[in-house]
Order: sequence, then C-alpha cells, then structure tokens
Amino acid sequence: MTRASVEASDLGSSHAPAGASAPNSPSVPAFDPASAQATPGFNAAQDTSSAATFSQARLRRLRQQLVLSKLDGIITLNPADQRWLTGWRQLFDHESAHLMLVTQDTCFLHTDSRYIQAMRQADVTHLWHLDARAISHAEYLAEVLADLGKPGFRLGYQPQIRQDVYRNFQARLRRLGSKRPRLLEAKRLLAGLREVKDAEERELMRQAQAITDAAFDQLLTWIKPGMSEAEIANQLEFSLRQLGADGLAFESIVASGPNSALPHARPGRRHLATGDFLLLDFGARYQDYCADMSRTLCIGPPSAQQKRLYDAVLLAHLQARQVLGAGTTGRAAWQQAVAVLDSQGLAEHFLHSLGHGVGIEVHESPTLGPKSTQALVADNVITVEPGVYLAGFGGVRIEDCGIIAHPVASGTTATAITNTAQDTAAAVPNSTQAGIAQAVAQSSATDATGFQSFATSPLELLVI
Repeated sequence: MTRASVEASDLGSSHAPAGASAPNSPSVPAFDPASAQATPGFNAAQDTSSAATFSQARLRRLRQQLVLSKLDGIITLNPADQRWLTGWRQLFDHESAHLMLVTQDTCFLHTDSRYIQAMRQADVTHLWHLDARAISHAEYLAEVLADLGKPGFRLGYQPQIRQDVYRNFQARLRRLGSKRPRLLEAKRLLAGLREVKDAEERELMRQAQAITDAAFDQLLTWIKPGMSEAEIANQLEFSLRQLGADGLAFESIVASGPNSALPHARPGRRHLATGDFLLLDFGARYQDYCADMSRTLCIGPPSAQQKRLYDAVLLAHLQARQVLGAGTTGRAAWQQAVAVLDSQGLAEHFLHSLGHGVGIEVHESPTLGPKSTQALVADNVITVEPGVYLAGFGGVRIEDCGIIAHPVASGTTATAITNTAQDTAAAVPNSTQAGIAQAVAQSSATDATGFQSFATSPLELLVI
C-alpha cells in the first residue's frame, strides 16, 4: 500500500487528526534505532504465557529507552502501541479507549467496562494494573501520579496525541501542585522501538503474507473479464478470511483500466475488459499483524506500451531491493528506483514514496523516500513498491513486503532477491531482460542478505 513521501517522524497513530500534535511542548532526545534490539526465539504454537514473555522483553527495551531519554515514564493512547507492549492478541480495536502508563517499576492501564474482562483473562502474569472505573483518562492519570508522589516526574507522551486530550491532561495535572509532572514529547520513542520486529512479530507477519499469497493464487483461478472491481474486492476479502485472516490489513485496492493510474483507487462498478491493466493492492491481517502486497495483471495479451511500463517498474523494484540492507537508507533505495525509471523517461510518473514499515499498523516507520535518511537496521520490516501511473491509460505497481536481514559473515555469499525474482529474469521481454539478469547477478555477489521478501507470489506480468 503506497504512502506519500514523508519524514519518518510524521508516522504514528493513524487515528490522530491532521495538525493534532500538542503545541509548543518540550521534547526528549531523538530515538536512536541502533539501540533497539529485538527479542529472539519464537514458537509458532505460542500460548498466553509465552505472549507475556515477549511483552516483558518489550517492556525492558522500552525502559532502557526511558533511561536514555531521561524519562520517568511514558503514556500512550495508541492501540497499536498497547497491543505491542502487552502482547495481547485480538483484544485492541481501533478505538482509543485506553490509557497506558509505563514507569520503570509499574505498568498501568485504564480502560472501560467493554474490555476489562478480556484484559483480566489475558494478563496471566498480572503485570498490568488494570482499572475500568468510569472516570476520564486525565483524572486517572492524575490519581496515579499523585500516588507515585515523585516531584518533577518527567512524563513522555506521543506527539500524535489530540490537542483537546493534551489540554485536558494539562488542566488536570496542573492541579497536582508540587506533584505536577513535566510533560515531554517523546518523539518516535515507541514507534522507533516497534520498527525492530522480534521473533513473534516476524512469524505472525510471515503467516499473514502466506495467507495473502494463497488468496492471490486463488484469485488467479476465478478472475475473468466482465467482473466488476467491487465484485473482485468482495471475493478477495472472502478468500482471505476463508484462508485464516482475521480481516483486511487495509481496504483492498482493485483498480482496472484507466483507474489503475490512480494509486489509491477504491473498487467501483467498472468491469474488467480485454486490454486492461488490473492493479491489486491488498493484504491479510493475522493476529493483529499486517501483510501488504501489490501485483498488476493484464487482461488479455499486453500491448507494447504495457510491456514497457511493467518491465520498467519490475527493474526498478529489483534494483531497489539490491540497495537495501542494514546500514543503508530508505533514501538510497528510493534514489535507485527513481534512477531506473528516469532512464526509461518515467520518473515523473512515480507519484509516491518507495515504501514504508509494516507491522501492527500497515503504515509504520521507517520510510523509503527522498527524506528517509535514517539508516535501516536488521529486523526492520518494510515494503518495496515502485509504481508508474499514466493518467487515462493505466498504472503498474509491484510491491513486496519483507525484512532487512542480519548481515552474514564476510566471505560468504547470500542473495537479496528471492527465487521468484530470479525466475522473473527469464520471463520479461528482451528490452529489459539484460537489466533484470544483471540485477539478480549483482545481488548474488553481495556479502549481505539485504532484503528478504516474505512474499512468494510471482513478480512477472501475468496475463488473464
């Protein structure tokens, strides 16, 4: 799923309205991604107690960052942060119904009567102080901080907090007098920690992608000219759920013919016709984690112009993947994709960033775009999704979601491109076949595993 080219610091809760950051607030030092280490070891047959193990490891990482940021605690109202910190599966929805406070010693969670029973069942280690009283989050926070009784308590908050909520907190906390905390903007602290996926997260995302690949395989057996975009989207969602998805990672994009030139087109009543491009961007949500994949099909034999567009995007995709690896930047990969498209006279039709992080939310940090100067680290999960869009004609996007792998020892050889991509080298027309083959050969000669895709669906142009 595409994302406009933005700074990584712009990312956070997708539910905060535009311009909602708290104004004129002091902040803590910027988060250092290199200091965030994920937790190893995951059993796919995980039970509730092992979920608590991952939660405890994530809390340790958070508390280490609180020390580095000179904070005594942090609050978040973002359900994605709360899902990540607790490890509780399929409990948090899209409502900002909960306030979480984590200090060096204690974890507090204020919720309401709709969730408290499920939370008590999930909290098998009794790690969280749960409270469902019908009072405001501001009142609850003031009570807790008063009980803690630490003057000058340095309290971090997420920059995506709504202004009205922030003002309510300020007004209520002001009444604490000498026990009033100092509110400090903890920019990217939790988002930065969530960038580095631990073993549980990686496994859940692989499973989400496996469901997505299986749904795409099914789609290739039933899709046909004459079907409407909306019909395809509905059937695709049914397939994803039937295969084990808990839901959609995001609203599927199904765009045919000239609609495929709209990067975020919504499925409509247009019917597939021979000669169309069909752009699909979709993903399963599994145990709260997202998959994200785009494929472009051709309805009937492709024209010369369709082949040209597809081959250019495919080459941009493969060469951008070669650049990726621990220590490189999203900007470097974006520049590589733009260079390939520019060589084909198509760079001006690349309308969005190259990729973004994926996890509990489908759009997370880090980003891959012109302003993405942050170095990528091992266990970042990101998308690579170059696209070209010609108004009135159609568009192509090819997207895989995958992981930045740990570098291998010097002198060993690993490939950053999957076998699917290598097979693609023999499937594209001669006009770019040499470029694809060279891209694969270069990646095979590197000493780092670079980017490893979770997807197994073919990258070559498929004809329906």
